[in-house]
Amino acid sequence: MSKKIAAFLLVLLTPVMLAAHEVTLFPVVHDGTIHLVARYGDPGEYEQIARIKLLTLTASSPDQHMYSLFDSVKASTDELSLQVLLPLADKSANGTWILASTYDNGFFVHKADGSALATTLANYPQARDSAHYFKFSKSLVKIGDSAKGYNLALGHLLELIPHSNPFDPSSHELLLEVRYIGKPLAGAEVEVGDDHTANRTASLKTDSAGLVRVSLDHDGWYRLAVTHRSRSAYPTLFQDDDLTASLTFQRY
Repeated sequence: MSKKIAAFLLVLLTPVMLAAHEVTLFPVVHDGTIHLVARYGDPGEYEQIARIKLLTLTASSPDQHMYSLFDSVKASTDELSLQVLLPLADKSANGTWILASTYDNGFFVHKADGSALATTLANYPQARDSAHYFKFSKSLVKIGDSAKGYNLALGHLLELIPHSNPFDPSSHELLLEVRYIGKPLAGAEVEVGDDHTANRTASLKTDSAGLVRVSLDHDGWYRLAVTHRSRSAYPTLFQDDDLTASLTFQRY
C-alpha cells in the first residue's frame, strides 16, 4: 500500500472533532454589484463550506423585496468558500441590503472521548451527546446615504437584529437583540469579532429583554455570533437542536 493511500485511509477512519463554527457572509460592493462570499468556521481557520448543505441564500432590498441568490452560488477560487454576485441595477438600491443564508450542517453524535460521528442515536445509541446543527447568517450592506432597512427581522429560528443604526458614524454603540423563535432570548452569549478573529473582546450576555450593547470602536468589519441549544422534538434521533446565528457589517 502506498503512503498516499495509507494517509487517505487514516483521514477517513479518524473520528471528526466537531467545532461550533458559524457560517458568516462578507459582502463587498464594487461597480454597482454586491460581491458576496460565504465562509464556514472562524477567521484565520476557515474550513471548506459544503454547497450541498446550503438551503437558502437571499437578498432583501431596503424596500423589503426579497431575491433568491441560491441558483447563482458558485465555489470560490480558494475552494473553501462560496460566492455570488448581485447586480444592483434596476432595483431599489439605496438603503440597507440584507444578505442571508440558512445552512444545515447535519446530525452528529459525540463519543466518550469527545470525537464526533456524522450519524444519529438510532445508529449510535451509546453517545454521550447528540445534536442537529443548523446555522443562520445575515450581513448588512449600506448603499447610498440612507441606512433604511437595517433593523428588518427575517424570522430565522435564531436571529441577531440591530435596534440602532450600525452605520451611523456618530454612534459608538450598537443595541443588538438576540431573538429565538421570534422572542427575545435572555442570557445568550454574543461573540464580538471581525474578519480576522472570532473574539476581539470578552463575550457579551443578553439581558432579560434579549439585548446587548456592542461597542463600535473601530472601522472595518464586525462579526457577531451566538449559539443556542434547545431540546429536540425527536429525542430518539438526537438530543438537541444546536443553532448558531451570525451578523456581519462593515463601518467606514
